[in-house]
Amino acid sequence: RLRILSDAPGEVHSVSACDGAKACRGQDLDAMSFLACKYLFGDGVKKDARRAFELRTEAADLGSADAHFNLGIQYRIGEGVKE
Repeated sequence: RLRILSDAPGEVHSVSACDGAKACRGQDLDAMSFLACKYLFGDGVKKDARRAFELRTEAADLGSADAHFNLGIQYRIGEGVKE
């Protein structure tokens, strides 16, 4: 499991470790969005814009407004989206 600290003292998000072949099974939308940013910019993981897009799409499908917003940006810049 990947532990992700938030800005709030004592608050920790966690999400199952994901690789390129498995769908992320986490239901923590903040953790999924955070992990998507990590993949998009290659921060601590191998850069994978497609994986970032997949995570954001899943989070958006689960109701994350932030994921919807960031998907719009990702579509605009064209990184990791289907052409």
